[in-house]
This record gives sequence, structure tokens and C-alpha cells, in this order.
Amino acid sequence: MKPLSAVAFAATGVLLLASLCAAPTYGDAEKHYASESGIVFIAPCRDAKGDLVPAVPYAEFLRRGMDFLLCGQDTWFKGERRRDAAGNDLPPFFKHAKLGPHGHPYTEPVPDKGVVYPAGHLAIGIRAFASYYVYSGDEEALRHARRIADWNIANSTPSDWQYGSLPYSTFVNGVPGGFVDGDAVMTDKPAIMALAYLRLHRMTGEAAYLGAARRIADTMARTQLPEGNWHFRVEPRNGEVREAYTSSAIYGVMLFEALDAFLRGSGYRENRDRALQWILENPVKTMDWRGFFEDVGNAPENRTNWDCIDTVRYLLSHRDDIPRAMEIAEKLNNWIAQTFIERDHMFSPAAGVREQTVCFSIMGGHAIHWAVMMADLHRVTGDERQRWEVEQVLNFITYLLQPDNRIVIGAEHGLLHPQGAPFWYSNQFSCESMFLEILGLLPGLAPEGETHLLRTEGEVRAIRYGANTVTYTTDAAGTDVLRLAFTPLKVHCDGVALQRTEKLGDHSGWVFDEETGILHVTHGKGEVRIHE
Repeated sequence: MKPLSAVAFAATGVLLLASLCAAPTYGDAEKHYASESGIVFIAPCRDAKGDLVPAVPYAEFLRRGMDFLLCGQDTWFKGERRRDAAGNDLPPFFKHAKLGPHGHPYTEPVPDKGVVYPAGHLAIGIRAFASYYVYSGDEEALRHARRIADWNIANSTPSDWQYGSLPYSTFVNGVPGGFVDGDAVMTDKPAIMALAYLRLHRMTGEAAYLGAARRIADTMARTQLPEGNWHFRVEPRNGEVREAYTSSAIYGVMLFEALDAFLRGSGYRENRDRALQWILENPVKTMDWRGFFEDVGNAPENRTNWDCIDTVRYLLSHRDDIPRAMEIAEKLNNWIAQTFIERDHMFSPAAGVREQTVCFSIMGGHAIHWAVMMADLHRVTGDERQRWEVEQVLNFITYLLQPDNRIVIGAEHGLLHPQGAPFWYSNQFSCESMFLEILGLLPGLAPEGETHLLRTEGEVRAIRYGANTVTYTTDAAGTDVLRLAFTPLKVHCDGVALQRTEKLGDHSGWVFDEETGILHVTHGKGEVRIHE
């Protein structure tokens, strides 16, 4: 795709605003917001080297994007709320996967009106809300994460079905199933949701979340094929196969491994090993990566990258345990680059990542998913080009933030589909959650002059931010990473002072970089308090 001019955008009703490189701004965007498609883009701004610079500071992007999800939607959805079984209002993302022009519900007479994807999209929502709670201390974010989990647990398949206790991959107008799924459920999305349940259990101590994760794992273990994989779409009551093939087995691997580690042996290790071996012997060798998205059928010629990216990330984290892990990761990364990455687009030189070959559009959520993988690679290799790639993608997605705090999916959808659905909740969830994950991997990118807990080895049970203090409790010992707006003088764990050191070792202690404001703390399980 060639770079797009302001004239080209104006012709489609997408407003492209000029900006000063020193200080990009929406200017008078609000008064022009009622353009044909309702999309506003700031003209891309580049530095003297030609690198893309952010449209807004990272801190503003994160805050405004989450403000929309937490409290900024009522303008559009008065009278459009879904209610739970008790009659309580639910947020709009329980009723709409996407919004049409001007941010209104997608009301055109199309097959996917009223469709939501609970097991996949809302699992990313849990990650976004839970991560933002840790980053900000906003308890409303954690409440939203729990609400999503509670709703999915209450609306899973009956436990006595062949594929029982699984969250549905599709709901249409409040009814499970439908659209492309028909009477089926996907078998990979429940593992993604179960990983979110496990995280919430560790954050809250709520037994129901661990129970739900284990029930999903038990169903997946029982229905795992002898080769180690799973069918893609199945009728959940009796197990009849609707679509056989999917490459998306890595989430089963991750779930079995996470439960085994948390429970210190849960009987899933053999299931994990068989699933991993199937991936290494099949899609890794054939490059037949497909069978992931809810809104398309599983055409043999299609190719996707979402589970491939997460397979690369898994290989990187297990590079000392899996033979040739780095070689395989490099092979997969090269295939992704050749198949899905576009450099010649409006927000170059940032990598534009396409969703799949049957929907070949550049999308922000897919770009940042790839960027998380590149951040993992950088941490392993130290390659500064990989870090540059990450930062360029982060800068790119800041241009997708709208004056009303929505994050649209990308410039191509605004240009090529001006009457389509430029906003997807899954994109907003992905951009927020993965942005925060990247800051944990590359803390030097976190906002300066602000205090945030960016990465922990355990899960955070409670956190409080003060003017010159941070106090939080984790469920496990480990090393945490923060960026501080103050210079710490003392760090305690459960009231015991930890020693400041020049380099972290195996024992508790802390290292603070005065220049960057980055703090590393190694501590035991319990409450950590950092203060002046």
C-alpha cells in the first residue's frame, strides 16, 4: 500500500489533520468529528532521521484509552446496554464487538450485527484491566476484569457436555453461538480465557477463578487428540467436528504449564508435552498457521500470525529447554515479516502488521502484538534494531487514538471501508494491555516523571500509589521492575529493610538507577513498601 495523502483521506471522509512536529495536536478535531466516517488522524510526524514520533505522549495514550473503557462510553450506548441474569447493566463490550461510523453501534444490516467474542476478545479485556490496575492502582479496572470473568463463568457450556465448562467463542444478541461459529465453539479460545482466570485467582484469591481454569484444562485434556492437538470448531454437546484443523495449540501448552507450575504438579505435564511436540512437528515445519479468528471460516489457503507470534514468545522463554528454540523462533519471525509486515504505508517506517491473508489490512492491535514479540527478542539478543522496531510501533498506534479516546483499528479501515466498523473493542484491549506489557519488558520507555509498577514475577494482590511511596503485595517472591518519580531511600518487605546494592543477586535487595528512575527489587513473598 502506498503512503496516503491528506487529499486521499479527505476524499473518503476521513479527516487528516496537519500537525507541527514539535507538538502534534488534534487542533480543532472535535468540530470536524462528524465527517463521513467519523475518523480523525493527525498527519504523521517524523524526526530528522525520518523516524515516526508519537502523536501524543505514551502516558496520555494509556490514560485516555483506558478512560474510554472505564467510563467514556455512555454517550453512545444509552439504551443499548446488555443486562446480566440479575438485571444489572453490563458494559457495551458485552453486546458489541465493534462500532460503526461516528462511534455508534454497528447498525448496518450485516451478518455480524450484535456479535461479541467472549472467550477470545474479552480474555484480552481481562488482561488489559488487570494490567492497568497494577500500573495505576485504579480499583475500578480490577472490578471490570472480575466482571468479565464472572460473566463468562456463568455463561459457559454445561459441565456435562462433551466440551463442557468452556466459555463460548461467539455470542449473538445475547445468545451463545451463531455467526461463523454456528452451533460450534472454538477449542483454543477457552485456554486463553483460562489463563486470564488463573491470573485473577492469583490477584484476588477467589477460588472460583482457579476452579474455572481447572475445569477448562480438564476438558482440554480429555478432548486432546492422540497426536497432541485439538479440532478447531466442535459442537460442544456431542463433540461433532465442524472444522477440523487449527494451528492454535500454544495456548493449551501455556495453560497446562501454568497450572502445573502454580499447583506444583497437576497431572497436565504429559498433555503439555504432547501439544508442544505437535506444534514443533506440524505448523513449525509446514508453516500452515491458520484457524484462529472467529469471524471467518477456516479456508485452507488462509494464513494467520497470532498464535505463531505467541509460539515465538514461548520458544524464547524456553530457549534453554527446547532444542533449536532460537533457530525455530528466527525462522517463524522471518516468515511473519515476509508474509504480514508492510513498510510502505501512512505511518512508516513503523512496521504495519496485517491481520491474516483473507483480511489483509494493517491493524494497530496486530502491530503491537508483533511488537511485544520483538521486545522479547531484544531482551534475548540485545539487538537495538529490535528495540527501535518496538518503539516505532508504539509511536504508530498513538496516531490511532481519537479525540473521544477510542483507538481505531487502523488507517486502512478508515480509507478502504469508510462505512465499515473502524473500532473494535479487541483492538482497544490489545493496544492497552500489550503497551503495558512492553513497558514491563523495556522500562526505559515508561513515562518519565511518573511512578508505576511495570513488571512482577508474581501477581499483585493489592497496590497503593502515594506521592513518594508505592506499597504492594505479591503472591510470590521474585524480582520486580518499577519506574519512579522520586528517589527511594528505603525498601521494605513485610517490614524488613532490604539492602541497596550495585547489582542484584540471588538474595533480596534493590538497585536504583538515578539517571533513569528505574528500580529493580528482589524480595520474598509479602508486602513491598518503597518510600523516601
